[in-house]
Amino acid sequence: MNNRIQKLYEYPFSRLRRLICGTETGSLKPEIDFSIGEPKTKRPKFVEKILKDNLADISRYPSARGIPELRFSISNWATQRYGLDKCYLDPEKHILPASGTRESLFGISQALYETNSLKPYIGMPNPFYQIYEGAATLAGATPKYINQLNSKDAHLKLDQIHPNEWAKIQLIYICTPANPSGETYSLKDFDLIMQKSKDHNIIVISDECYSEIYRPSSKPPIGLFEWCEKNGEKKFSNCIVMNSLSKRSGLPGLRSGFIAGDEILISAFSQYRSYQGVAMPLHVQKASAAAWEDEKHVSQNRNYYTKNFRAANEILGDLPFYTESEAGFFIWLKIPVCDRKFAKKLYDTHKILVMPGTFLARESSDVNPGLNYIRIALVHDLEICIQGLKKIKQYLAKN
Repeated sequence: MNNRIQKLYEYPFSRLRRLICGTETGSLKPEIDFSIGEPKTKRPKFVEKILKDNLADISRYPSARGIPELRFSISNWATQRYGLDKCYLDPEKHILPASGTRESLFGISQALYETNSLKPYIGMPNPFYQIYEGAATLAGATPKYINQLNSKDAHLKLDQIHPNEWAKIQLIYICTPANPSGETYSLKDFDLIMQKSKDHNIIVISDECYSEIYRPSSKPPIGLFEWCEKNGEKKFSNCIVMNSLSKRSGLPGLRSGFIAGDEILISAFSQYRSYQGVAMPLHVQKASAAAWEDEKHVSQNRNYYTKNFRAANEILGDLPFYTESEAGFFIWLKIPVCDRKFAKKLYDTHKILVMPGTFLARESSDVNPGLNYIRIALVHDLEICIQGLKKIKQYLAKN
């Protein structure tokens, strides 16, 4: 057995089940599940039609590189979304489809990390999406955590890591809008991280899967490609961007996303994936191409979440530590008690599931940045969200 598997931490949802039920396999029966960010928005009808009309394609082997029309639709979307010069993002050189961002976020470390005692680290934010950590561990790297301090002014505290330690990092994951806090990177934040990349030859992997879930009154979040455009980085050197249709289009079960950026890195990852066997089914590729080309359903999804956050602002707005997230669909709520005890008692009392913040972070520099936070996923319809948030508010008032 690969002994690195034994180094993996238990996944947050398994920990939550064990916390609530006493065992990992216990029966969870929540009335409202705010613990998982699974979109509940309406499926685009045109996607369903394309899938049905092309079922014959399941008799054909798909290519890991993807059909040209999918790569072109992704290129066109990213070019328009981030204001790129049309000749920059070449569908033949810079883009690969992926079976959701999870697949590519994990695989990129396996493909690009090179065992090196002088550069043993893969960096990542803390709290984080646990795939970053698992990918680093199984690649043979040591995770290097950068604590996020949950305030916009202190979003990127890169000085936590000594300059000598930066020299030991090969790859770094960033996430904007962030999971779980919903904070977004500014151009200044990208300046800071890209300067570290330049100084120490670090590959930057930007997870942007929540990029399209922002408030209609706000500007779309800035992405790494936008930074490249504004700084004349036409080759996307050491830059990798990942996104998917899971949140944007409310299609998590389609398992469809993309990885794009530096031609040399994309070529290496393409070769890795040709062995891995994760080629997206052809009918899914065709449906995905259409989804990337349509913005109407995405706008409707944004409005869906905006209504939920307006309700959250009204219900939770007078709590001393509540702030509306900039983007995404999570509330990252500071509470005055232990997050794990709160989650268990809330479930026992009201059958409402939330994710304890400590399950989404690691202790680093003697601090767990998830301590006394809970993550609330506002993915349900407005009525359910209002019902659950009111119960959380009432419970907080009594504890």
